[in-house]
Amino acid sequence: MPETLTCPRCYFTIPTSGAVRFCPRCGLKDVATIATDTAPLDIHCDGRLYRVEDRIAIGSICTIYRCRFDQGHRPVEGVFKIAREPMSNALVSNESQVLRHLHQADRDKRFGAFLPTVRSSFAYGTDIPRQANVLTLHDLIHSPD
Repeated sequence: MPETLTCPRCYFTIPTSGAVRFCPRCGLKDVATIATDTAPLDIHCDGRLYRVEDRIAIGSICTIYRCRFDQGHRPVEGVFKIAREPMSNALVSNESQVLRHLHQADRDKRFGAFLPTVRSSFAYGTDIPRQANVLTLHDLIHSPD
């Protein structure tokens, strides 16, 4: 472990002389794990390869990464959301169910284009699995580059 860590939320420099469990400035839990995460990462699930790339955000429930995968024969950019703690697995799983129900309820196609689409939802990890969702935006909504 390096001698110092930088908190990914508030950018405070934290000495690692002892056990670092949270950032003393902003209170981010598991700061040592989050600050040293190892993206890019390849994840095989549902017969598809997800390339998890740079971290976009850290929330209280999930860490969010940009990801890429192939759908048919075309590359797709999406979002990989993973629970920060196993006790948040039910919330992440519920998100995927709610989004699927909202898409099914949009029979008139009035608001579905504004909702993320769930491409996959699965448990990731071997020791203590955490729930992950892969989401994409509608083709007509693009993120600024």
